[in-house]
Amino acid sequence: MVSDSPMPDAIMAGMSRAGTTFMYHYLQKHPDIFIPTRKEVCFFAHHFGRGLEWYHDFYKEKKREQKTLDICGVYFSTPESLERIYQYNPDIKIVLSIRNPFEWIYSYYEQYSGTFDVPPFKEFLQGCSVEREGETQHIDFSNQIISKTIGNYLKLFKGNVLIYDFSYFEEDPLAVLNKIETFLGVSNYFNETNFQNHKINARGRKRVSWFAKLLHVKGVVDLILKLFPRRLILAIREKLEQNAVKNLNVKQVKAKEYSSEEKALVQEIFQADHDYIRQLFEDARIFVV
Repeated sequence: MVSDSPMPDAIMAGMSRAGTTFMYHYLQKHPDIFIPTRKEVCFFAHHFGRGLEWYHDFYKEKKREQKTLDICGVYFSTPESLERIYQYNPDIKIVLSIRNPFEWIYSYYEQYSGTFDVPPFKEFLQGCSVEREGETQHIDFSNQIISKTIGNYLKLFKGNVLIYDFSYFEEDPLAVLNKIETFLGVSNYFNETNFQNHKINARGRKRVSWFAKLLHVKGVVDLILKLFPRRLILAIREKLEQNAVKNLNVKQVKAKEYSSEEKALVQEIFQADHDYIRQLFEDARIFVV
């Protein structure tokens, strides 16, 4: 079935630091999938006040036969996003990439500390707020928020959720891409002949912190999208991401060190979420529910 509707057919709602950047770069290559030029529209998070016309405008260039996808890891860590998505379209398809929180939190913090003004790690774990393009994002890890968020997505969008273990994606990203193709109802485009497993946005990559922070200043991304064509923006973004991590496979990247006290606090905060996720993928590491 084809449609002229600018509404997205599916939303990849996170988690951040669980392969969403990789999916953005690869899935936009699929001829039957349209993804906005803006990597994270974040409409259901901190841009909700801009209205549906602003959101739908990102999909106006789609072709009639294409499925549309909104990829935004911020949705997972912004509780109000879930209810907004449900009110927008309770039948929309949801893709969730879930990562072991004991590993995820370090990567998540390192990304945020290189992009936003955040407190030291120990204080960050207790919750904080960051400013994104003039709007405030609250960060909270308390009360088993990860497992509760997963459970709420599975409950609200029952039957329309593709969920997978990030560790499975790391082992076989092509298999995950193929599962997403099937889930979205598009042709099987990706195969061994056109897929190269380039790491994108990997932990430990070189970052230009001033540039990353600049992109989150209000109005900067809007200006870039206005000045440059879609094809050029996509090509430049992919090249920059690949260059940033091109030496990760041949050079040992020195990981940020954390104290025993900080590691113990991570265990304390995320133990219940870790146990929930382990049980969730006990029988299968990728499935539709």
